[in-house]
Amino acid sequence: MSADRVERFFRRLREEIGNVDEFTVEVRRNEALGQVRLGEDFYVFITVPWSDDEYYIEFMMGDENAVIQPRHMGLLDRAVEIVKRAYALSREELGV
Repeated sequence: MSADRVERFFRRLREEIGNVDEFTVEVRRNEALGQVRLGEDFYVFITVPWSDDEYYIEFMMGDENAVIQPRHMGLLDRAVEIVKRAYALSREELGV
């Protein structure tokens, strides 16, 4: 049941954020990692770990090492918009 709720959360998020370069989700035993690629090497990473029916959400952004380079400045507003939408949706779907 927990993985199902997390997968539903990521499906809804994908629909709501609209056009991005790439959106992938990897679900593991008690954690899911979503990667939203906004540019050639700029991502929003969304991690949703859970235990039973208790969920958490964590965010990182930047390149594959979560580093934000000067060339990424034009993508920051969009990245923050995605983080805010993901947080709001996690409260609705997962009770974070």
